[in-house]
Amino acid sequence: MTQQQPDSGPGIGAIARRYWFPALLAVLAVVFIVQNTADISIYLFTRTFTAPAWLVYTILVVVGVVVGWFAQRRRIKRRTGLR
Repeated sequence: MTQQQPDSGPGIGAIARRYWFPALLAVLAVVFIVQNTADISIYLFTRTFTAPAWLVYTILVVVGVVVGWFAQRRRIKRRTGLR
């Protein structure tokens, strides 16, 4: 008779399959940011700002991550019925 091991949840393979696309996007974003170092002009309403492109792209990525995090939190709260 053989003993069965208790299931410890999803294995590394399942986690890797779930996160390969976000990891690929993160790597591509980092490569894109590192390769774009020239100064760019940003026009916001009536103002013009000049900043390095890598800084602008980094700020945009961080804003995107924060918005995604808030959206996921809201979806989880709505699904579980918490307010």
